[in-house]
This record gives sequence, C-alpha cells and structure tokens, in this order.
Amino acid sequence: MLDPDGRRVATGRERSGHRVLRALLHPAAEPELAAIRDGLSAVAHRTGAAHEHHGDRFIAFDIAPATDVEPLERALRAVHWEWGDVAPFRVSGNG
Repeated sequence: MLDPDGRRVATGRERSGHRVLRALLHPAAEPELAAIRDGLSAVAHRTGAAHEHHGDRFIAFDIAPATDVEPLERALRAVHWEWGDVAPFRVSGNG
C-alpha cells in the first residue's frame, strides 16, 4: 500500500516469495563492462530472472520462487553482488 501522497510504500499486504539479487560492476572492468552485462543478461534470460540495469554498472535481478539461481550465482562470481533481503524491510522513517 502506498502512502497518502502515492509516492512511497507504506505497508505490504503479503510476501510474494520473490527475492532481489543486486550486482555492482567494478569500474576497473570498464573495457569489459558491455560483455559482462550482456553475459549476465543472457544468464538471467535462461533462468527466467527478470532484471534491470541502472547506469552502466548496477544490475538488479528479480528471483521468483523456485528459480534455479545457481547459474546466475556462478556468473556473478567475477562481480560484487548481494541478496537484497539481508535485512528485514522497514518503512522509511521508522529508524
């Protein structure tokens, strides 16, 4: 549910079971960034993981329940990555 302004999430109704995996490509990989991004996108397509790019170096993957994430984790070994749910979700302003 959104806040009264309709700009932020105020509450969630129920968990979907999806997880977010985030990857950050190191600036030192600049000559290979396009190849790395294309390779990660190809693995995401094969595993059925939706994904989006933010700029040249950040990629977020939507991991649906029962998705075999092992191929994506193997492909991500060369970059910095983390699961997005390492801490419980908190509504902004609740410290």
